[in-house]
Amino acid sequence: MWNVIKTILASDTLSPHGICLLWRPELIWLHLTSDAVIGLAYFSIAIALAVFHSKRQDVNFGWVVWSFAIFIVSCGATHFFSIWTLYIPDYGAEGLVKAATALASLATAIALWPLLPKALAIPSVRQLQGSNDALRIALAERDAAMLALQDKNRELELVVNELESFSYSVSHDLRAPLRSIDGFSQIVLKNNLAQLSKEVQDYLRLIREEASRMGKLIDDLLAFSRLGRKPLTRHLVVPGGMVGQVVAEERMRAGARAVSVRVGEMPSVEADAALLRQVFVNLVSNAFKYSRMREAATVEIGCRETADEKVFFIRDNGAGFDMKYSQKLFGIFQRLHHSEDFEGTGVGLAIVQRIIVRHGGRIWAEAAPDQGAAFYFTLEPKHV
Repeated sequence: MWNVIKTILASDTLSPHGICLLWRPELIWLHLTSDAVIGLAYFSIAIALAVFHSKRQDVNFGWVVWSFAIFIVSCGATHFFSIWTLYIPDYGAEGLVKAATALASLATAIALWPLLPKALAIPSVRQLQGSNDALRIALAERDAAMLALQDKNRELELVVNELESFSYSVSHDLRAPLRSIDGFSQIVLKNNLAQLSKEVQDYLRLIREEASRMGKLIDDLLAFSRLGRKPLTRHLVVPGGMVGQVVAEERMRAGARAVSVRVGEMPSVEADAALLRQVFVNLVSNAFKYSRMREAATVEIGCRETADEKVFFIRDNGAGFDMKYSQKLFGIFQRLHHSEDFEGTGVGLAIVQRIIVRHGGRIWAEAAPDQGAAFYFTLEPKHV
């Protein structure tokens, strides 16, 4: 192989290309200048390609870029050898450079054809401009929708504030006539009891009971309306002690009635302590109330933790309810049981839901008629 290369490189018997051109200056300079410019242009293209590849690494065509750069440099080298052989007959070396150029060009040509679909898939300037225009239109529409949504939110906030102010003022205005009704009924019963028939006495007592029930309803309505105005004060709360106090208070109200209460471990949470206590007061009192027909009433309070959230629950074995009416459960003044069976105004669960929602959580229930009920709630959004 080395002998073959030595034979190719031998130039003792050869004449430079300038002799063929009879050393005519115009022809010599024509070939020399043309080959020099072409060679420099090829080298410049290779350098530009290398700079582009280093600056735009996101446009990745792999080793083909370097193969193409080698091919370009080789082409430039053949032209500089053409200048060299005008004066020195190193045609063997020139041929070897041309052979290297041929190999580089062949490898580049073979690699370019499979790459052609990828190159054709690159968006054109017109396509990119169209995409940019479409994106600008979509962003403008989104901004307009956001502005419209903000306007609607402001309108809704005004309506909610007006409704809360209305309910607050109406509740206050209703208190005075109710106190008058209750007070005058009591005076009539106290001062004229002997002169009244039993039927009239019963009517007056019924009036006082209904006035008292209306007063409780107004109190609940006021509590509900105040929730919208009261700011949340979040801090770390340990529910266990709070629940223990609530259960002790309910046991006192239950009197001699036996209620088995199990309180499980409950983790600390970030919450408004006063509002969270109100949640437990409503749910635990409901569990005591709706299980009072049971000889062995049971109430279970606890929390189950998952990787995503902390779910608190209050479960009882009481009257329960039909789940097909569950959509009414948290509506204000909605009741699933007759007031003759279980007292209440139908506001407690609406208050509970409002507190939970203000904390960013959710509340739901599971129940069946005469098989008890379970209420579940979280105090923060579920992690996804």
